Amino acid sequence: MNRFPYVIGTIIGIIIYYIFNYIMGYKLKGVIGFVIFVSLTTLGCVYFPKLIKKME
Repeated sequence: MNRFPYVIGTIIGIIIYYIFNYIMGYKLKGVIGFVIFVSLTTLGCVYFPKLIKKME
């Protein structure tokens, strides 16, 4: 099991979260912000490896 795509997907999720947070003017604080953060990183972690497998 290659873990590298999962790491990259998680990093992409974190980057998207910070960009989104910056655009919103840092309003994503507290529980709601954390839920969005976790869902984005999970989506990145799940879908990014699938994209890599399709490209191979």
